[in-house]
Parts: sequence; C-alpha cells; structure tokens
Amino acid sequence: EPSSNNNYTDSQTWEILKSNNEYYLRSRILGSLFPLVPTWNVRMIGLANKKSFCMIIPDRILSKQKHQIGISILIEFNLNNLSYDEFIDEKCSTYPIIEHKERIIGSHHYDVFTYEDKSKYQNMGGSKGLYITTCVQYQENKNIGIELPIEINLNNSQGNDSVSYYSLSDYFYRINQSINIGILVDASDEIYDEASEFIFNYLAKVIFE
Repeated sequence: EPSSNNNYTDSQTWEILKSNNEYYLRSRILGSLFPLVPTWNVRMIGLANKKSFCMIIPDRILSKQKHQIGISILIEFNLNNLSYDEFIDEKCSTYPIIEHKERIIGSHHYDVFTYEDKSKYQNMGGSKGLYITTCVQYQENKNIGIELPIEINLNNSQGNDSVSYYSLSDYFYRINQSINIGILVDASDEIYDEASEFIFNYLAKVIFE
C-alpha cells in the first residue's frame, strides 16, 4: 500500500512493458497507462515530494509549410492535497494563457488552456502550446483497466516433462487519494493545430484511473 508521504524510485513508480506487440508506459501507483511507439523518447521520474513526472517526445509533426517539427509532452502527477482549483491557479499563473476551454475525453473532464509566447521559437511563429489539467479521484477496485496480458518466458532446464513455476512479484496498489494531473504540450504556432489534434487523439487512448 503506497503513501504519498513516501518517496518511490523511478522503477518502483514506472515500468515499460510489451503486450500483444504493443508498448506501454505504466504506473500502478498512479493508476496510469500510456501507449507508446518504439521511435518515441520517454523519460520518467519517480514519486518524490508528492510529485511524479513523465515526458513523452513523439515523432516529429509535418507542418503545413512542410517542415518536420518536434513537440514534447510533460505530464505531472501532483499529490500535494491541493484542491483542483488551487492546482489550476498555481500552474496557470506560470504560463501566458490566452484561452480556456473545457473538454470531455472518455470518462474524464479536462480543462484546456492555450498559452502563447512570441519571444520563443520565433522561426516557427512563436511558442504556442497547451496546458491540460484533470483530477482523478480514487475509487475502489481501480487499476483494472491498466492491467495487460504479458508474455511469460519459462526456461525449463529439466526437460519438457517437468513442472515449471513462475514466481509473481510484489507490486504497489493505486495510491489512495485523488491525483491532480497537468499535461504540458510544448509546441509552436506553426504546428499548433496539428499538435492539438495529436494530443486529443492520444488522450483518448491514455488511461487514468
């Protein structure tokens, strides 16, 4: 049973797994599952000081001007016992927000903030991206959706007629509290529309429990 008062290493918090020839980033502690593509870059930081992060850098996006431009997606899991409104106020105060919309994707309500900074990425029309927030409440019998079938390779050194055993490892439950989630999509004006389409399609495949 994990606690937000404790710290957990990267490997205790996150794992990359393969299921049915597809790759995923999973955190049982945080109740999350992210589909991955082998060509993407992924970085994870364990739960420390009531926060955990992962960064996903997908393949470059082709702009209307036929330029290949990269984006990055930074996801923060915040367990600081802030109310959802307090979390939004704290995060959005650091970004030059120009628009706020609400969106339902799957079973989750998201607040979608567009930010813009013309002083950055000037060769691509300036910085323009999204900061997306949601709050996931703890519920009993969660983490069912993030469990996947995995292939077990049993090495049988005693011949085909002997009995093989596979020892299951201990793992953590979903942490027993609500989690505020912030998703920063770092992009430029030149690919803002394409980056927005990408993240909304991607969030439809992500599981937060």
